[in-house]
Amino acid sequence: MTFRKKIKITFFVLAIGLLLALYFANRQAKTYGYTGVTDVVTTVLTNKKLANAVEPKQLNIKISKADFEFIKDKREIAIDRGIQINVGDNYVPCKIDFANDKSTGEIRLKGHMTDHLQGNKWSYRVKSDEPVQGMYRFSIQHPGTRNYVYEWIYHQLLKNEGIIYLNYDFIEVIINDENLGIYALEEHFGQHVLERNNRPKGAILRWNPELYWDWRIDELQGAYINEEYSAFSSSFVEPYDRGTVKRDSELLENYQKGAYLLEMFRRGKLKTSDVFDMEKMARFHVIIDLVGGYHSLDWSDVKFYYNSETDRIEPVGYESFSVRKTEKIAGQRIPKSYDGIIYNYHDQLFSDPLFFEIYIRNLERIVSEGYLHKFMTKIQPELDEKMGLIAKEWPYRKVSFDGYFENVKLIRNNVDIPKPFHAFINPTENNLLSIAIAPVSDYPIQIIGVKRKDKIKYLPEVLNVPAKVRESYTKYFSISIENPFSKSTNLFLVAKVPGSSKTYLVEVNEYPAYKKNFELADSNFSTVDDSAIIAKSGEQWVFKNKITTLSQHITIPKGVTLYMYPNQSLKITDKGRITVEGSLSFQAYNSAEPISISTSKDGVILLNNGRFSASNVHCNGNNLFVADSSELIFKNCMFYDMAKLFQNVNNSQVTFYKCLSGSLNSLGVLNESIISIDQSAFRKGHLLAESNGSYWFIKDSEFTNFRKGIALAFGSLSKAYNSSFQRFDTLSSLSEGSRFQTFSSFISNIEQGFMIDSTKGLQTFKDVDLYKTKTVNIKKLISFV
Repeated sequence: MTFRKKIKITFFVLAIGLLLALYFANRQAKTYGYTGVTDVVTTVLTNKKLANAVEPKQLNIKISKADFEFIKDKREIAIDRGIQINVGDNYVPCKIDFANDKSTGEIRLKGHMTDHLQGNKWSYRVKSDEPVQGMYRFSIQHPGTRNYVYEWIYHQLLKNEGIIYLNYDFIEVIINDENLGIYALEEHFGQHVLERNNRPKGAILRWNPELYWDWRIDELQGAYINEEYSAFSSSFVEPYDRGTVKRDSELLENYQKGAYLLEMFRRGKLKTSDVFDMEKMARFHVIIDLVGGYHSLDWSDVKFYYNSETDRIEPVGYESFSVRKTEKIAGQRIPKSYDGIIYNYHDQLFSDPLFFEIYIRNLERIVSEGYLHKFMTKIQPELDEKMGLIAKEWPYRKVSFDGYFENVKLIRNNVDIPKPFHAFINPTENNLLSIAIAPVSDYPIQIIGVKRKDKIKYLPEVLNVPAKVRESYTKYFSISIENPFSKSTNLFLVAKVPGSSKTYLVEVNEYPAYKKNFELADSNFSTVDDSAIIAKSGEQWVFKNKITTLSQHITIPKGVTLYMYPNQSLKITDKGRITVEGSLSFQAYNSAEPISISTSKDGVILLNNGRFSASNVHCNGNNLFVADSSELIFKNCMFYDMAKLFQNVNNSQVTFYKCLSGSLNSLGVLNESIISIDQSAFRKGHLLAESNGSYWFIKDSEFTNFRKGIALAFGSLSKAYNSSFQRFDTLSSLSEGSRFQTFSSFISNIEQGFMIDSTKGLQTFKDVDLYKTKTVNIKKLISFV
């Protein structure tokens, strides 16, 4: 091989090596948010230029040797524990020289999580006796604890929208003559914050999180159980800088007024619109959405200010944890049930439709590419200055607005739902339209008009429909409106999310309606004095005796719960009846000490927007429950010897879990409801149930010896998983667009499987789906009528 050829091979190998190195370097650079190696070089050169153009303010702190050893000990305790709790007086004296503003003061470690204590850049809280750079209270911490410049951008967004923000900057810190480099400075809460934000004198407030952080210690150490002391409902409202508030009568009065409003809001006595500055509160939450800072919305993190001039509570911006991907917007913080909203701060906040409307209107304005571009142009000169300060120590740090623009796309797509609800018509004999509304999205909806063909008639008053509850089946809400057209066919409802500019057209399904076969109200019964049989303690009632015979009509009002306990029994006779607008909680802890309910008449427990929860209860009687827009939960219950229906239910949610029945004529008539049956066994009866416009979810359950199974009508759907159906004359009948589906189930000894009514053209054999279901001894699977 010639020398020239060796040189060529060497250059070739070096070129290949260089290309491979460049390839892998580019891949590595992209994992850090760069477009490639060239972007890294460009970023560093640009940042170096910015760094040369600025000089950081210098904070010089002196601490005695003994006091600094005390701080070191506190750090070691926190690192060993895994979390830092500042209990008692952890401040030590210090001397402060901040850009030639000199003062004495105090200093301590800060931050709950131990990321504040890593390396040599520990986080501190500083209190000065005299104002330094306009502040009496401030924190210093590693810029990385707030994601470098992005926390500054967050506060600039707040400032841009007139929301109380903190002075956030980057400075050089020297402690005991040791230069610790660039720190992030964060103004802490006090009157200086309000003065700079042009607010009147007042108290900055929060929910006290002390017990919450005690619980977090146990959680991190794996030594905790389910408890209540760390919950939002167990906290109280406290002011920042308690000593100053106590000594100042004006501040004390301000705190008391603000705390009262927050407490009344927490207890559900006042709405969001009664307590908060809704415009500022809405803008604050939209900015949190934009920066992906929803982690800071926890009740233990939020901060408030009571404005004595407006008599309203305002938000105070604090740690955004941004910029992060927005996984859900603040307005999607909805409850898991329609009850119990007041036990969650954000569920309660967004339950006020007036506030939600203002929130959505601001979301459409702020969460947009146009808004971001204008904002970027406005802050660019100051942003360059902050990046120059950071580049003094981290010249490779890159700032990008891509995360914000990505969140704009995510949020816009999230709010632009394909359909807000389902609608089903129930024609009436007069000029009214009766329509069942089934919400399917996370957002409340306003129905504003009716459309037929090319004409839209707007309603004189907007109709509000709540959002669908998370982790629950769709709930039906009935509305009645005057029909603006001569016909009730081919109708669409015109709707929108409150505050949004977008409207939706939702088709009203024309399944034939059915008449309710019961009426909840009964004028033949009047409520009488119940003090002889019920003991009352505020919102908690209980039957006084072990055995109660009820021969009168009693009412459980909204907000009140009537309890029964193990071995208690209730016998309802004569004109006995219970109307429930609140709750019944009948709870026996095991099957050896059950609660028993019996009746000799029909329809004796009437639930109207009420709730019934039963555990280890034995039920005997006819038409025991009549429910409208309610929730019924049966766990480990038994039903037996019922010659008529067990219940008549409309627009409700019914759950059976580990229940048993025997000689049960029928579970009842269930209209436009959600029925869940899990690990239960129903044996020997006439008609299992009649279902009109309802959804059945059946799992791991057994049904035996019924003449007829579920009669599905008016768009009902039954889904059964891993369940068995044995010895039926007819397993199910289907009509008006209904369906029956099984998955991995067992069907045996059936005379007639499915009777399908195809006369209206809505049903076909495809409406029966027996997926991976074993069938044995079925004489005829499907018949059409």
